[in-house]
Amino acid sequence: MFKFVAILSAALLCALVRGQGDPVAEKMDVFRLPEKTSPLSYALRFAPNFSDWTFTGVAKIMVTVVETTKEVTLNLKNLTVTAVLVTDITDNGNRNVTIQGDPKYLTKNEQFEIEFKNNVPASRRLLLTINYKGKIRDDMTGLYKSSYTEDGETKWLVVTQFEPTYARRAFPCYDEPKYKVPFNISVVVPKDMIALSNMPILKTESGPDNNTVYFNETQPMSTYLAAIYVGKFIPDKNGSRITVYTHKEMIGQTEYIAREAPKHLEVLEKYTKIDYMLPKMDLLAIPDFSAGAMENWGINTYRESYLLVPSDSKARMKIRSSEVVQHEFTHQWFGDLVTCKWWDYLWLNEGFARYFQYFATGMVRPSWSMEELFVVEAFQSSLAYDQTPRHPITASVNTPEEIKDVFDTISYSKAASVLRMLNNWVTEDVFQLSLQDYLKKFSQNAAEPSDLFTSFDIVLYDREYDIGNGLTVNEFMSNWTLQSGYPVLNITRSAATNTFLVTQGQFYVNKTAGNINETAAWHIGLTYTTSESKNFTYTEPSVWTNKTNASTVFPAPKDIDWYIFNIQSIGKY
Repeated sequence: MFKFVAILSAALLCALVRGQGDPVAEKMDVFRLPEKTSPLSYALRFAPNFSDWTFTGVAKIMVTVVETTKEVTLNLKNLTVTAVLVTDITDNGNRNVTIQGDPKYLTKNEQFEIEFKNNVPASRRLLLTINYKGKIRDDMTGLYKSSYTEDGETKWLVVTQFEPTYARRAFPCYDEPKYKVPFNISVVVPKDMIALSNMPILKTESGPDNNTVYFNETQPMSTYLAAIYVGKFIPDKNGSRITVYTHKEMIGQTEYIAREAPKHLEVLEKYTKIDYMLPKMDLLAIPDFSAGAMENWGINTYRESYLLVPSDSKARMKIRSSEVVQHEFTHQWFGDLVTCKWWDYLWLNEGFARYFQYFATGMVRPSWSMEELFVVEAFQSSLAYDQTPRHPITASVNTPEEIKDVFDTISYSKAASVLRMLNNWVTEDVFQLSLQDYLKKFSQNAAEPSDLFTSFDIVLYDREYDIGNGLTVNEFMSNWTLQSGYPVLNITRSAATNTFLVTQGQFYVNKTAGNINETAAWHIGLTYTTSESKNFTYTEPSVWTNKTNASTVFPAPKDIDWYIFNIQSIGKY
């Protein structure tokens, strides 16, 4: 969850400030960065000022030139660049690269362009050193401020929220999820405050008024996952690698999650057979937080109400807290370790997080009825939300607003419901092995849905397992993820012929609203029980719907009084 040696002249600084200016009422028309350059690493320095709510920053970005280019384009929004230096460091060199004219703010596209005097050939390595300044925000995006009351006094902190496209509000960057590189982060902090980031502290340099805190280098990660915190929180470590942070008056409410959180991390290590990748995990209860929680690698942030649990809390509040922590912990594998290549594929992050939010919590607490809770909260809510068909699970988004809007019930709960259906169709054993294969192959990389589906098909092939109807997982899942809505089935039984007739169509409440597709058809594995068998536990498909026709006919048991389809609401219909 974003060098020609020069101290820019006063005239250029004025030009840059004017170039940034107020938001321009023009429509964004360039949605992605050019692919002529690619980042290799970031070294970021943040210096927040708690007096005037501004900050200064230095971004040192090492890039590789993919194809000959005369410019480097980065994402940037609401920041003022004060100095730019570009150095060619190929083969440990240190040659200044001359910049042509003034760097350009491409404001409507949230981009910033540095143009060179001469073409830079492919395979060169450049170091961009960009000094800049900005305002500490109050809208809970980018680098923003939050407060709480302690002993009758207002206390302030600054923290970050970069997902999905807000890193560019805190530092110039390649603010797209596919660009995963190491980060070296340092923060200048008042002496009476602490600083936290993705990794443990490497060293602290003491100055007259401030300390500069340097953190260890991160694993390769996307810009939206970088994070810092500066404030006066106190820790509850509870003897583990997980530390819960909040302010003094709330520290008594950390006991439950400090005790339970290690179990939720360990269950994913066992399931994926991949150890948690970082040396620590911090959980921060933030007073002002727009989302429910955020999976910044190694430093998860939460609404206070989702992380802090009073000692007299009811079981439902403990379940909610455990669920939310499990959701963010799942992201450390699905999202942080393996990241969706673009926001069209957000469900690869959020669908799995919503799925394991319930089912991994159920592994930790078998006495909690987590699958039943999933059906009520995730499955049924996604049916209700999608009764006016929305976007497909695999979406098509470009602008920051479109990207923000795709963080919805479709990408979370509908995707999780389809994953649950897949689990039952391929069996839990194959599901787990396939996810282990996927995570291993795309570790520290970015993926798209076909990569996930291929892992399933490889495992199925190796085990000589057929899910039915001559389908591959790629065919089955593409069918469910690339079209909007969901099916409604009409099932009738003919006593004369002892057959079931199943017809399908797209379900909708209002035919004039939403994405209605009269020819929509789904691959549906049918499960059912009857008055004769009364088997409500067998959830593997008994028969599949016709691949080429809206109607499917198959034999029905004789002499039955009733029949029920879709056992345990496994099928997404």
